[in-house]
Amino acid sequence: MYLLQKTTSTFVAFFLLIAGTTQGQVNLVPNPSFETFSTCPTGSGQITNAISWYGPPSGSTTDYYNSCSPTVGVPAHGAIGYQQAHSGNAYAGIWTFNGPPDYREYLQVMLDSALTAGDCYYVEYYVNLFNELQFATNGVSCHFSTSQVLTTGTGSVLNLTSSFVAFADPVYTDTLNWMKVCGVFTASGGEQWLTIGNFANDANTDTLSTNFGSYYGAYYYVDDVSVTRLSAGSAQWSYQDTSLIFGDSVFIGNSIGGLNCTWYDSSGNLLATNTSGIFVQPQSTTSYIVQQNVCGTIYTDTLNVSITPSSVEEHAGNDFSLKIIPQPSDGNFIIQFVDKRETTELKIEICDLSGKCCYKAVIKPEGKNFYVAVPHLSSGLYFVKTFDTFGANGISRLAIEK
Repeated sequence: MYLLQKTTSTFVAFFLLIAGTTQGQVNLVPNPSFETFSTCPTGSGQITNAISWYGPPSGSTTDYYNSCSPTVGVPAHGAIGYQQAHSGNAYAGIWTFNGPPDYREYLQVMLDSALTAGDCYYVEYYVNLFNELQFATNGVSCHFSTSQVLTTGTGSVLNLTSSFVAFADPVYTDTLNWMKVCGVFTASGGEQWLTIGNFANDANTDTLSTNFGSYYGAYYYVDDVSVTRLSAGSAQWSYQDTSLIFGDSVFIGNSIGGLNCTWYDSSGNLLATNTSGIFVQPQSTTSYIVQQNVCGTIYTDTLNVSITPSSVEEHAGNDFSLKIIPQPSDGNFIIQFVDKRETTELKIEICDLSGKCCYKAVIKPEGKNFYVAVPHLSSGLYFVKTFDTFGANGISRLAIEK
């Protein structure tokens, strides 16, 4: 752990219960929860003590934590960290962002067997943000390769691309609970090495200030890594119906990276393609149709989003009620607080239905209004995420017509 000197992107989404069917599959990752070791770790940078695991590039200080150690133990390690393992008694730790420009650490393992060309594989691992740092990041990604990768680009960033990206490429902010990173990967054939870490340099890494601690950077624990082949007929993820209060929005689908889905409304109108989930804000009870393409096999499912009416009192008590004027707009609109809240600045993010962020800005009020101009956005439905100086956040639908 290279500690020289905490950004939380609020990923506003309400996930439906997703049921995968990979149980019983063979995990190709040896020592997946880092339990087996050659020697109990005594300090930082000893990932190779965990059997089968490496920490490229040469000279990096990827960490290994195990309950057998008094200094880098589980759950407590020294005076600077405390985290229960996701399972068992051990886990690893890597930097995804740090004070030296483009400093990174990685986890690397050789799979028990090479991947087969054309086959699909489900990848899953769990991460947890160390709570004594000033930032959180996105990009806790993975990459499959046919051989061990050691070549770096800027700083210690490995020259790799992510084999899949989780929905909306979120910033991972939870310091208490383990967060699941998962995706579907179609093999070209011969891949036998898996590398986990942030493959983007500092300029292309999303960071969010957490104010959790005094040390600079973002550092994640990693546990329970698995790679399993998806057999025919076992790859369908099911979707449950849900409900929401009128005026709210909801995320339908899941955050599985690389899962190519096509979304339609009940009339058959295309809403989005190549995304595992979408944000919706129906005005009445609505059905949605999703088609999953998993390794060439198409699965179709229908889910309903029902609307629960809310009273005037409920709206009046909303801590962060706002409206967007006009609706629809041509890309120029005003954000107003319904409760006449006075805030010195407003951070906004505009995302399309697939969760892709199209615009970010911090804007100052002009009187009681916040003026936004996004003429580059094409016609369609978007969601505006807002974060004010009081720490409150909200989300509202935006329609653009040109």
